[in-house]
Amino acid sequence: MSDTTVPILKGLRFPKTIDLSKGPAAFTVAVDTEDASAISEVTFTLDRPVIHLQFGEGYPGRSISIDGYYNNGDTFTDGTPYVAANTITLGTNTSAGTYTFSAVNVWDVAGNLRTYYPSDLHNLGIGQTFTVTGTKADQTGGILTGLSMQSTVDLSKGPAMFHASAGAVDNAGGNGIAYVMVELDREIVYDWGASPYLFIGRDTYGLDTFADRSPESGDYSRVVSSLTAAGTYQVRSAQVIDLSGNTTDYHRDQLAALGFDTSFEITGSRGDTTKPVLKGLQVPTYLDLSKGTQPYAFTAQAGDEGGSGVGKVWVYLDRSYVTPDRAKQGILFLNSTPEEDDFDDATPGSAVQVEQIMPTTPHGAYNISTVWVEDGAGNRATYDVDQLRDMGIATRFQAGDGTTLKPPTAAATMRLDGDNVIVTMSAQAWKSADGQANISLTYDPARMHYLGATAPGAGILGGEANSSTDAGYVSTWVYGRTTDSPEVVSMTFKLLDTRSNVSFNLEGFSIGTQKQTFRGGELLKFQHGGAGDDLLRGGLGNDATDGGAGYDTVRYAVSSSGIEITRTANGLTVSDGKGVYDDLQNVEVIAFTDRAVAYDPEGTAGDIYRLYQAAFDRSADKPGLGYWIDKAEHGVSLRDIAAGFMQSAEFRKMYGTGGTDSAFLEKLYQHALHRAPDDGGMVYWQDLMHRGATRVDVLLSFADSPENHAQVIGSIRDGIDYVPIA
Repeated sequence: MSDTTVPILKGLRFPKTIDLSKGPAAFTVAVDTEDASAISEVTFTLDRPVIHLQFGEGYPGRSISIDGYYNNGDTFTDGTPYVAANTITLGTNTSAGTYTFSAVNVWDVAGNLRTYYPSDLHNLGIGQTFTVTGTKADQTGGILTGLSMQSTVDLSKGPAMFHASAGAVDNAGGNGIAYVMVELDREIVYDWGASPYLFIGRDTYGLDTFADRSPESGDYSRVVSSLTAAGTYQVRSAQVIDLSGNTTDYHRDQLAALGFDTSFEITGSRGDTTKPVLKGLQVPTYLDLSKGTQPYAFTAQAGDEGGSGVGKVWVYLDRSYVTPDRAKQGILFLNSTPEEDDFDDATPGSAVQVEQIMPTTPHGAYNISTVWVEDGAGNRATYDVDQLRDMGIATRFQAGDGTTLKPPTAAATMRLDGDNVIVTMSAQAWKSADGQANISLTYDPARMHYLGATAPGAGILGGEANSSTDAGYVSTWVYGRTTDSPEVVSMTFKLLDTRSNVSFNLEGFSIGTQKQTFRGGELLKFQHGGAGDDLLRGGLGNDATDGGAGYDTVRYAVSSSGIEITRTANGLTVSDGKGVYDDLQNVEVIAFTDRAVAYDPEGTAGDIYRLYQAAFDRSADKPGLGYWIDKAEHGVSLRDIAAGFMQSAEFRKMYGTGGTDSAFLEKLYQHALHRAPDDGGMVYWQDLMHRGATRVDVLLSFADSPENHAQVIGSIRDGIDYVPIA
């Protein structure tokens, strides 16, 4: 059974005072948690930055992670899976004063998230603040005094060096400048990848740094790849970061007014602007967790005609699996891995990522939601589930204790192929090599007529498929099959009206003398929706329904009391708990008299649910969600819904009325993403709003962001519950 329960924070321990008067000091945060499955990660967001010395050089940051990357200390994947800790070293440039945990996020491996704010921590009797002593109380940002960039980078003879420099001074009594970050309007390609950012004055990025004998200047020198696109590169913004983590932002127009360089040219390149192509993906079909920690290989094939080569492949899952390092948050990362097959070796078209899967991995189905392929020039191609399935890629695998459930004895499916509908019957095994299969159907002759049957393998081996027909009735026999022939028989019908729904009643299915049964007994009826948005009737009578294309709803004229809905390899199953099953495919909504459940997290219901979470920092209430879904189905756009949310009393209470764009963004980061703004992100959104983006635009972007998707997927991947408008 899947875990849909949010994890619980039971305790939080950290020092109340950190004295930095004698040099850098360790700061340890430990947590005690509780969950129905296992904890993946706990992150802490501070109200202002501290200086981490975790990577050998000081850098400002507002977040601390337990069991994320770079964890030092007790993890959630050891013998104490609900207790963990992380230790960071605070540098002496950390500003003196009081620091508050503005948010604590607790994720479990099933993707469920619980966020604790200072008021929640207070109610639990958990402290929310600590104090840094023994350093300067520096909370004022530095000043940019200069910015110059090489005017032209000529790549006609191959890769070439690019130089930039900046001048900056800290405020009186400050700790000094760390670096200057410049954001360009497009990416530069380097030998390690592509980026639109220049980090000026940081060691490893130039000869002159802000930490040397000339602390008011720094430079940037990197070799630019000849794959970088030619053209003009504009500076979007610059940010001065001092050694206490304070920042000062400059927009392009401010930089120009100060007489600083705001653009440069790249010429002579053979720039790669072609997106890479995914050619294949193989995942294990089953993770047997009964054998302890085991290696499982995930393989991807990709190509890049642009010439820069495949760099990375991301495979996003709908839930997390557990490795000895950490619980992976629904992502399989296929990248350059020297110890394994990668995209940089003698077989550049393929790469293998081997994951050590631990037995604490939750049981159940794991579904691929999205695949990204990126080349060395930063071009990215995105593939959704439908595209992957069209390529013949398996998008699901299972994890369990080694005990597999036997599938139904027989199954029936339908699919549309142009003006035809193809009915396919399959069985686990045929009775014998010369066994005869018989299938009988009744149908509406006013909507379709029968064209013929095929049995793959039978004709090749000397067998045949024959049929006799009458008005609205067909009986098909299949001869000459072998036990290793494909276990399917397909019957094709010509549709007289492709807009109509079609249905069949199964009168019989036998192989030899053995009558074939389906889960729940005999299959009584199966139906297929048309090309548009269909409303199909459910009957709880061992029926099979395929909604087909469009946004399709199956409506049952009963309440949902006692009804069980479960996901299957092909779709959904609706059961009355007494042995009667309806199998549904390509159905987006199941509606009862008292409630409805949407199973399309990327559709209308998912969009509105994510908008609720981003705007109001809460899950959507079921009646409200039903109201807005009804509005959307009657033509109201998501943008209009967002505008309506912003006019509500609840929104105005949370965000206030009027105020600066910066204040609005601060609150949106807090409520939508549950963290303080990162410096680059804040600059990006401020610039976007400066250039005309409205607050509605920004709210919609936050709602549709990968971060918000990741936060809510655990709540909606198994269905979005709402009360429909009568």
